Amino acid sequence: MKRLNLIPRDLRFGMLYQVWVFVVTYQAKVVASTAAVFLALVVFVSVVQSVSIYVLKGKIERERRGTEELKAKVESSKLAAKQYTDMQDYLARVTEFMQYKISYLAAVKDRPAQWSVILQELRRYIPKRVWLYGLSTDKGQMKIEGGTFDEDLVSAFMNNLKESVSFSGVNFNYTRRTKIGAAEVVNFEIVCNYNLEAALQ
Repeated sequence: MKRLNLIPRDLRFGMLYQVWVFVVTYQAKVVASTAAVFLALVVFVSVVQSVSIYVLKGKIERERRGTEELKAKVESSKLAAKQYTDMQDYLARVTEFMQYKISYLAAVKDRPAQWSVILQELRRYIPKRVWLYGLSTDKGQMKIEGGTFDEDLVSAFMNNLKESVSFSGVNFNYTRRTKIGAAEVVNFEIVCNYNLEAALQ
């Protein structure tokens, strides 16, 4: 013979058991809800932090570029200032030198050539077996007349004058062969510019 239990399942156990089941079920739901909220909050904070870091990096990069551009402008300004200062110094030196040259030219333009200085300078460059018998100057230009036994010595004399800082624009006007007794002589005439200032140094 079968016995049927017609008492509902919920009422088969005592009230205390039902309360315990309710509490456990409710706590599980609360824990699950809290965990979901906490997880969502963590995700939200992470997203906010990522966006903030990205924005901050962009700002830092812009600031860095601005600083580099400003630094480049400062360096360029320093270079331009140095070039300007160097140019001023150069112009001051050139001006001082030109004033000295003007003063010197004003002092010597009407003064006769200092023959002792010119002759001493010429003596350094005259080859052996070459002699001079005429010198004349006119406004910084000199005409040299002389003689030798060999035309090659005339060329050597001219080359020596060209190597000197005291003479420039060296050219010959002529060479003529003549005889003095039985000896054949080459007379020559050379023209050049002379720098008395260089000769005096």
